[in-house]
Amino acid sequence: MMSISPSKLSLPLLTSLFLIPPNHDHITCLIGVTESFQILQIHAIHPPDPSLVVQSTSSLPNLSKPIMILPVDPMIWNRTASELLLSVSEEGDLEFWAAEAGTSWKRTGHVATGRKEIIKARCSSAKKTVLVVRRPDGDEVSIWDSKESQFSSGLEHSQIFPTDTPVIDLDWTATPDGQSILAIGFPHHILLLYQQRMTYFEQESGWGVFGRIEIGRITRHPIADSIWISQAQMLTGAGHQMIQARPGFSLKGGTTSKDLFETVARKNGPVPHYHPQMLLQCLLWEKVNLVKQIIGRLARDLKYLTPEERAVYEMDPFPVYSFLGSDTQEESVQLLKPSVPNELSLFDNDSQPVVEDGIDGFSPAVVSKLVADLEDTPLHDLGANENEQLLVLLQATLAIDEHRRALDADGLRYLISIRLFYLINERVQIPRSNVSDRQRGFRERIRYRDMVWAFHSSSQEILLDASTAACGGKMTWNDARALGVFLWLNSIETVKTQFEVIARNQYMSGEDRDPSACCLFYFALGKVRLVLGLWRQAAWHPEQSVMLKFLANDFDVPRWRTAALKNA
Repeated sequence: MMSISPSKLSLPLLTSLFLIPPNHDHITCLIGVTESFQILQIHAIHPPDPSLVVQSTSSLPNLSKPIMILPVDPMIWNRTASELLLSVSEEGDLEFWAAEAGTSWKRTGHVATGRKEIIKARCSSAKKTVLVVRRPDGDEVSIWDSKESQFSSGLEHSQIFPTDTPVIDLDWTATPDGQSILAIGFPHHILLLYQQRMTYFEQESGWGVFGRIEIGRITRHPIADSIWISQAQMLTGAGHQMIQARPGFSLKGGTTSKDLFETVARKNGPVPHYHPQMLLQCLLWEKVNLVKQIIGRLARDLKYLTPEERAVYEMDPFPVYSFLGSDTQEESVQLLKPSVPNELSLFDNDSQPVVEDGIDGFSPAVVSKLVADLEDTPLHDLGANENEQLLVLLQATLAIDEHRRALDADGLRYLISIRLFYLINERVQIPRSNVSDRQRGFRERIRYRDMVWAFHSSSQEILLDASTAACGGKMTWNDARALGVFLWLNSIETVKTQFEVIARNQYMSGEDRDPSACCLFYFALGKVRLVLGLWRQAAWHPEQSVMLKFLANDFDVPRWRTAALKNA
């Protein structure tokens, strides 16, 4: 066997050295970063003529001086990421870099985190970056997305760990379908974070703690380093020992242990048709009839299931084209009745009907029975909050079905928003242990993005009536503020009329008929004499004499106009 002498190459002191793709049959590409942040591209030429060659020396064209330049973890399966390097500045600016032809580098992204004194950082090929900042109260771990915009800072998660558990190591990996997983190493344990499914209901972080690997039970040595290896396993070095761990967890409702990738994909992957997020999106995009079909099928299926069958229930999927059209296109689809098979049954001999009878099975009685059934026995593949959100959406669908014919698309979306707002807040009144109201979706007002639907609607009179009905028939200022009524009303006359209605309701809301509850509203409408009359009737009020004397002045006179402004 022919011996091959080792190749040598003299280089300046390097802070890091790592492989980069592509690795050809005859050449392996490496990147070295020096203490002065010079970047060396090195080619290792394979036998029979092995050698090491410095292909180029260059610097990143940073806007600010970096404090570290790091490789990007190539965690995405079967895909080569274009970004190779991450630079971090002293001001907390993250910059992503891809190699161009020759020796130059192209910046592909920038995120201004505002974080200073960064001690550790790690970037994945999905352009997720985790930073560790040393603080007096402990280490802050924050996760950032590269898609920074004027509507989003890029921050997805932030958590501070106590000073007695400093962060030792950071490692990225991903499931085969691209769901990110982060391992945070501490002296004696590893914490696993996974990318959470975002919802319209809850105000939670985009990341959640999934599991914990306890190394302290195996060895006294602290963790020095850890890396992900194949099959969702983690290899950890502690002292003179190498520890290989394969995190396994039992899914809720089952006894079989699943591997990490499969479980995370289940928690953050595709959702069943009856999932509250799926139903809400269908409602927002004018697919009310499809939602009614899904609810009808769910009610029909659960009706005949035993408890054992219910624990493993999975709804048969609807055809893809069912989700592509809106209710306005449904009549033509129903008339054509295309004989398209189920996308999961392309090779089955059994023919299945495409058009379901879910709409015919949708009625107040069916929905009420289904809600009661799900209250007693929640669905196994939905969490506690998700089951609660499903119940709210069932009731909301029933409520909006009566009004949708009279509303345009934007008006329907706003109506959905206010129905969900009141139904969720009503359910939150029923206490649940270990869960805050915020986690269950409680809000003091609907979101501004939902108010915008009403602003663009041409059915504002109907929406105003629906908003008043949702408030119990008497809209007060708190109700109007929560629904954003005066942000979306376009008619000045309607604004004045509704403002006067609210002023009257404010006055009538208390048993004492307190004029101070409504006087600002009437002042805004210019009805000073009306306020004066209300104060004359409030003989019980301790400030009646003062207010009567004040309101008797002529506010057209500059002196009293100035006094009114000061008192306001």
